[in-house]
Amino acid sequence: MDRIQSNYQAPDVDLIRGYHAHIYFESATVESAKQLREQLVALRIRDLYISHLAMKPVGPHPMPMFEISFDHDRFHFVFDWLEKNRGAHTVMIHQVTGDDPRDHKLAKWMGETMSLDFSKLDPSPTR
Repeated sequence: MDRIQSNYQAPDVDLIRGYHAHIYFESATVESAKQLREQLVALRIRDLYISHLAMKPVGPHPMPMFEISFDHDRFHFVFDWLEKNRGAHTVMIHQVTGDDPRDHKLAKWMGETMSLDFSKLDPSPTR
């Protein structure tokens, strides 16, 4: 089993607006990423937003990915589901507090930890 790596430090719970999970893929794994996304969509979970596949790196992310946005009540379900079903995909999960650089630095990683381009994140917290 792959190890789960974490720099996570929980902020004041009142600051957490939700969470994002980023599921990364490359050309060799795009089909399995599509299948993983379709499995999530088929679950029809209320208050779970699942983006389309971004076929190129977006923002600070170093490779193509898709994103899941969810609230605190869905955190354990999403985390456990991804841990069991992600296959070879690297997953990064971070809190959303309005401080993008901090949120991304304190992310949980399943699989390989990747270097993010923090210059593409707004350094000004929005609270």
